[in-house]
Parts: sequence; C-alpha cells; structure tokens
Amino acid sequence: MSIVLVGAYLVNPSVYCALSWVSLIGAFGASFLGCLVVPFCGVYAYPEARSSHSYPTPLGGGLAILVGMTVGLLIFLTVANDVRILAIGIPHVNNLIELLILSAGICVMGWLDDCYSLSWKMRLVFQFCMASFFIYHNPVPFMENLYIPGLGLLETHNMRSILGVLWIVCSTNGFNFIDGLNGLSSGVMLILLFGILILLGDKSYVYSPILFILMGSIGGFYIFNFPQARVFMGDAGSQMLGFFISGLALLIPSSTGGEVPLLTVPLLLWPCINDVINTFIRRLVMRRRIQDSHRDYLFHILTKIGFSHIKVVLIYYFFMVHQIGAAWIMSFLPYTQHLFVFIPSIVLFIIYACIIMGAAQRRSICL
Repeated sequence: MSIVLVGAYLVNPSVYCALSWVSLIGAFGASFLGCLVVPFCGVYAYPEARSSHSYPTPLGGGLAILVGMTVGLLIFLTVANDVRILAIGIPHVNNLIELLILSAGICVMGWLDDCYSLSWKMRLVFQFCMASFFIYHNPVPFMENLYIPGLGLLETHNMRSILGVLWIVCSTNGFNFIDGLNGLSSGVMLILLFGILILLGDKSYVYSPILFILMGSIGGFYIFNFPQARVFMGDAGSQMLGFFISGLALLIPSSTGGEVPLLTVPLLLWPCINDVINTFIRRLVMRRRIQDSHRDYLFHILTKIGFSHIKVVLIYYFFMVHQIGAAWIMSFLPYTQHLFVFIPSIVLFIIYACIIMGAAQRRSICL
C-alpha cells in the first residue's frame, strides 16, 4: 500500500509544481536578500573592459539558487517518510542527490572565487577532484553507444572514466564562460531542463522532482537577472549549474536504457558549446592567452555589432528550442544514426559563426 502511495506521489504533477514553487520562492527570497546583504560584503561585479554591464552589480545569485535547491530537496526528502525511504532505495535518485551535493561544493568554491579571485589552477584542481569523485561512485557506460559512420561503434574501454571527468570539467568551465549577458546562462539552463523533461517522457518520474526543484531555483534567481540584472549568479552559480548538467548527461542514458541518448545534452547545449569552441580556436590562432578574461564570444560580438542584450539572449533561447526539436528527432532513431542528426547542427552553427564574424569584419570590429 505504501508503495502505491509513494508511486502516486512521485507521478503527481501537482507535487512537482509544488516543489518547483517552493524552490522558486526560496531562491527568490535569497536573491532579494542577496541584493540587500551582498553589497555590505563588497562582493560586486565591477564594470571593466570585458564587462557587458555598466554599473557595479552584486554577486550572489549562485548562492540564491543553491538555497532554493536545498529548500526544495529537503522538503522532497522529508515531506513524507515513505518518499524518503523510496528515495534512499532508488539508485538513480541517490545518484542525483550525490550530484547535487557535489554541485553545491562547486558552488561554494565559485563563491570563494567571486570573493577572493582564486587562482584558476586551484579551481581546476578542485573541479577535477569533484568530477573524479562523481565518476568513481557513478561508473557510467560513457560513449558505449557512440557510432561513427564508416568506423562503426567507438569503444573507449579504460578511457571512459577519463573522458567522463574531462567532459564534466570542460562543461563546468564552458557554462561559466557563457555567463556573459543578463539571463543568458540561466535562461539557457531553464530551457535545457525543460527539454530534458520532454525527452524523458514516461521515465521522467525519477528525475522530475529534482529537475523541477532546480528549475524553480533558477526561476527565482532569473526574476532578478533578466531583463535588468539586480544580481549576478557569478562563478558560484554558473559553475554549479555546469557541473550538475554535465553529470546529469552521464546519468540519464544508463538509467533510461539508452532511450535518451548520450548525445542528448551535448546536442541541446550545442549553441553554447559551438560558441566556446569557436572562441577558443580564434584565440589559439591569434596566440592569445585562453585563460584571460575577454569579450570574444559570439554573443559579445553580436552586441558589438549593434544587437541589444535582450535580442541576443532571445536569439540563443530560440536556438535552444530548435535543439530540443533536433534531440526529440534523435530519440526516435537507432544509435547508428544519431550523428546524422548531430552533424547538421554542427554545420548550422558553423555557418552562424561565419555570418557573425563576417558582419563584424565588415564593420571593422576586432575579433
């Protein structure tokens, strides 16, 4: 009987909405307090040459998202003893909770970086340790179903763990890199999570509580960040979200029996991944230091061309919705055909990058 009640609880949409609202209210309240309290701590993002804002803005949105996540998760695990027991008994829920805890650790490190500007080497070592801990406790069949046309099934064998750690660390920093405009990274993450819920379909019951909690938490911060930013998420928020979504990308394929492909999250995030890769290649070619702060990303170039911040962010939102459609198509295809969906997205965004850089060159804008 208790199992039936627990099952009804977990598949009840009203429960997800309630969890999401609780998390949203928690993050909203924390963001509001952050706007009031953080300035007294002197933790600001001050305008500089690489900045897109023109006045000092408090940091701390990442902590607000963490507060919302914590409140929602605690309620989920304690609102009913049966649900708590079931959560303990489901390995995938355990994995998600562990991922959230590790993401919280990344958030704390990011907040220290926001406050004290830690060395990038120190941050990188910490990220590698957290990613290695996650992969060690959650071995995943990384790239098990990646099929390359003409070459067959790619088997990575002992390299899977290394590739998994590299994926998490690179994604953590990559998501941090695109946090350059009001509402960009937070809005992208909201659309991404919504897309994952759609793709999970009837298997979403394991992930829905956590994903709705995270969506609510981001939504509570988003209200203060777009269209006008009264608080930034900072490294604390962007690195935490990047770590979580990259870990989630490795958990979902194994827990759904491959029905949600391994390439789903990279495909959904490709507009942002393409931007980061394009920028890194240009900086390598021009012999610029990759680790230096800059405004060389495509979304920055769009603003230099003359697009408003709101228009640029809405363009990326449209790209994300487009990628959800591509991922939905890929979910119906056998793994041997997944790259035939992914490759057109790669080509599409290479064309997009060429158009943006061509327009910038015609206006004599430095790339």
